[in-house]
Amino acid sequence: AILSGNARPSTVVLSSTLSPKAVLEIARRAGDGIVMVDAPMSGAPYRAREGTLTFMVGGAGAAVTKLLPAFEAMGKDVHHLGPLGAGAAGKVSNNLCAAAGVVAVRHALAAAETYGIDRAALLAVMRTSSGNTWYGENLERIDWAREGYDPKNTMGILEKDVMSFLDAVADDDTEHRFEHAVVDAIRGLGPLE
Repeated sequence: AILSGNARPSTVVLSSTLSPKAVLEIARRAGDGIVMVDAPMSGAPYRAREGTLTFMVGGAGAAVTKLLPAFEAMGKDVHHLGPLGAGAAGKVSNNLCAAAGVVAVRHALAAAETYGIDRAALLAVMRTSSGNTWYGENLERIDWAREGYDPKNTMGILEKDVMSFLDAVADDDTEHRFEHAVVDAIRGLGPLE
């Protein structure tokens, strides 16, 4: 909508988690005369409140340099990954790993109950060993950490993010069984009680 009016912006920063193909299509539709940068971020609401988000940025160097103060005001780490679309590619790749971590931690916590291990004790082990994940380490700080799957909540967003990863890399879905298994596992998650 902002691209269709008479007062077209000179610069547009896309911070949504989108397929890199979608970012390039938006830029194509915007046409000439608009500088496009993709700058999705990671960190969840608690890191937004702290001003410690991580930005994954794609776009021309001069445009990114001009926008750097804005990113640094909101984030601790800003990674310029390459041309337009590279930020989105970095973000959906990162979120594939995050989604797999969520599924793995949830399954490990369910197994802990089966084995009679206290969940907090298992999380403490994982935080100091090879099972450490961002999700497991920040379970108590992440606003959506205990949600079950619903297409309208953050677990649904994780599903969308993995599908955006697949849109970026998959010409043939049979090549990406792992990613589809992660999507299926996310869809099967109930609330963490």
